[in-house]
Amino acid sequence: IPRVLIADDEAGFRNLVKKALPAFQVFEAENGKIALDLVHAERLGLVITDIKMPVMDGFALQAALRGAAILQQPAALGKERGV
Repeated sequence: IPRVLIADDEAGFRNLVKKALPAFQVFEAENGKIALDLVHAERLGLVITDIKMPVMDGFALQAALRGAAILQQPAALGKERGV
């Protein structure tokens, strides 16, 4: 089963993405720090991250993942209300 992490401070958005990925084992984090800890603890195939989060934002998470050579091709997902 593919394993994916959703990092977003909005539980509703995490739940929406989780429901859209029924064939995946989904891990959730409400900020980048928790996401980084999960990435180090679990073998994940994909990380989907928000940009604006408390504690550690998506840019800092992406930099940490890139610096630790965890992600081969990092990408970021941003969302804005009303867009």
